[in-house]
Amino acid sequence: MKFLSDEWIKTAKEITSEKLDPEKDLKKATTSLINVIDNIPPDGKSVYFYIAVKNGIITEMLLDQTGSLLEKDAEFVVTGNYDTFVQILKGEMGTLIALIKNRVKIKGDKVKALQFVKPMDKLNSCLREIETEY
Repeated sequence: MKFLSDEWIKTAKEITSEKLDPEKDLKKATTSLINVIDNIPPDGKSVYFYIAVKNGIITEMLLDQTGSLLEKDAEFVVTGNYDTFVQILKGEMGTLIALIKNRVKIKGDKVKALQFVKPMDKLNSCLREIETEY
């Protein structure tokens, strides 16, 4: 299925709720973030991917192409190119490396963001199980 399609988001919700342990994988974290994915082929548009986690349980996963999700009070806004997000999701680049190499930019408390790197890597490895067409 096509990356960032409605079908992909629906599958992502199902697979993460089924496979991620709130305590072990997501460390009972409570946070929210908006991934701003820029330069999506073929027309270079942006997509906004919102994730909310409460006590280690993913409560929301939303996708938007208008930017209206930016009105949500997210703790973090992570911005990067489509290619970078694809590399992270394929496991070709870790979240921490993307941050260190400035491939993604974070708005929000950077120290707190670093605490979420391992849980986000767990989330991403779970998303890797989706047959995805990039």
